[in-house]
Amino acid sequence: MGNRITFLIDGFNVYHSIKTAIKHSGIAGLKWLNCQQMCQSFVSDVIHLQGGTLESVYYFTALARHAGADVVLRHKLYIEAMESTGVTTVQGNFKKKGESIYLLPYSFRIGSDWLVRQNLRSV
Repeated sequence: MGNRITFLIDGFNVYHSIKTAIKHSGIAGLKWLNCQQMCQSFVSDVIHLQGGTLESVYYFTALARHAGADVVLRHKLYIEAMESTGVTTVQGNFKKKGESIYLLPYSFRIGSDWLVRQNLRSV
């Protein structure tokens, strides 16, 4: 039996990478990336030669309630579409500006604007 492969996708980084790709290419349909198909394609084309099979795809995300109801609605539709293909979504929450992150036994405060909102605490 070959290797069983699981993909863990950080939805926050994927979304912003796609936004950058759209900006440079002008192809708006990129936002509806089929993660299951992308991962299956990678396994089939690259890993299959080494005996690997796709076991599961997990997509970690958080609803951007701070961005407005229309954004949340589109995000929920995207989540439903992904789940219909077999992707397991794990929803977390965005942190608020100035909120501490506790990493036992240490803690630190987010201070830069770049880290104002993070897709953390999914468990």
